[in-house]
Order: sequence, then structure tokens, then C-alpha cells
Amino acid sequence: MKGQYIRTPETREKLSKSKTIHGRYLKTFTNKCLDCGKKIDPMSKRCHKCNSARNIKERPKIYCLDCKKELSRNAYYYGYTKCSKCSKIGRLNKFKGTKRPEITGKNNPNYKERIERFCSSCNKSVLVSEYRDKRSKNIFCSKQCLISWKKTLIGEKSTSYGIRRFGEENPNWRGGISFEPYPLGWTKTFREQIRYRDGYKCQMCGVHEVDCNRKLSVHHIDYNKLNLSENNLVSLCVKCHCKTNGNREYWKRYFSLHSSRGLS
Repeated sequence: MKGQYIRTPETREKLSKSKTIHGRYLKTFTNKCLDCGKKIDPMSKRCHKCNSARNIKERPKIYCLDCKKELSRNAYYYGYTKCSKCSKIGRLNKFKGTKRPEITGKNNPNYKERIERFCSSCNKSVLVSEYRDKRSKNIFCSKQCLISWKKTLIGEKSTSYGIRRFGEENPNWRGGISFEPYPLGWTKTFREQIRYRDGYKCQMCGVHEVDCNRKLSVHHIDYNKLNLSENNLVSLCVKCHCKTNGNREYWKRYFSLHSSRGLS
């Protein structure tokens, strides 16, 4: 309503003759800048450019205490005495032991003597802690020595070369039950019925058979091949089926609690 009221010429004349100033509502400004003479709002003395230039002239120059570099105008307003680089270096040097040298190094009550070891790649002497000496067989002085040492472990030089991980020497050996034959009821049509019952989705992660690019695996909950009851079978993708190979007691409880089908 104010804008509509002031747009009329009669109200403009009344406001211009009155003693009170309403510069923000008038289109014709009578006040001028003291420096450049530009028409401005009657409530201000200088325009924006002249006012900012005057502040720069009146502001004293401030220089960094360390590198003698001229600081920005924010340093004058916020009281900065150093540039960003010098202040960062000062903060880093503050916690390097110069503040309290009486409790650093060997003077610290928790200090433990270092043990001399030799780098496995370049035979350079390295001081390591007692904990690291017990935990690691090979010690390296740098990351480059570690990379060069790993490159040499090829073929017969490898630490795992010649170690058999098949048959009875494998920690997951179950007495050869994987070679036992399945019963006669274990057919393709029977496995397809289990997948159809589960909606062609993995019962652990929920991925669809189309996204797997292969058929879902049918898993025995009690790990017994001869038990072909529908309550003992569940559809799983390849990744989830591999997870169930270890810690079998846990997965038995998992499927009995998290699914409507329990152990038969």
C-alpha cells in the first residue's frame, strides 16, 4: 500500500515539501555525494565506491611479524599479526617438544628403549620398539624397500610356495563329504521349484536371479545332502552361498531365526 500511495504525483509533492525525509520512497533524489557529486540516497553522505576508498586510505598498513608481508584489510579488523603461512608454521612448531622438553624422549616415564634391527631389503639399521620387534618378522626402513622386497617374492622365493592347501591339509576339510553323491530326488526340476517358491531372489541379500547372470544356488540349512525337505532348502546367490561355508553353527541359527522355514 505504501508503494501505491507514493506513486501518485500529489503525495510526492507533499513529501518533498514536508520537513521529514523519505528518500527511500522517492524516485527523485536531491542529496549528492561529498566526493564525486553523484546522486545518492538523502540518508547517506557518500556513495558506496567513495566510502570504501576512504576506508582504505584511513586504514593503516599492517605487515607480518615474521616475513614482513603486507596483510589484507581483514587483519586490521580482526587483529591479525601474522600471515596464514607463518601462523601455520608457528602452530606446528609449538608441539614439537620445545614447550616441555623435560618430559619428552628419554625423560618421559613411559619411554622404552628401542631395539636395533636391519632392513630386510637394504640391510640398513633401523630402531624399532619392542612391540614391533615381536609382531613383525620383516622390518623395512621405508615404503620403497617394502615394495622392492615384495617384487622379489615370485615363484620359489614366495613364502607360500610349495604349501599344499588341498585335501586333508586344508583347514576346511570335512572328511570328503563333498564327493558324496546326492539322492535321486535332487533334480533340476526340484531345484527350480525351490527357486520359484523363493521368488527367484536370494534370501540373504535379496538380489534377483536376473542380476546374478546365473541361476541361484540351493543351500541345505543343516548341511546334510540327504535331507531334501523344503523347509531345509533355501535359495542363495553365489556370494552369500560362499559365506555359509564357514562358521556353520552360526548359519544354522541364522536361517532358523530369520526365516519362516526352520530346521526339519
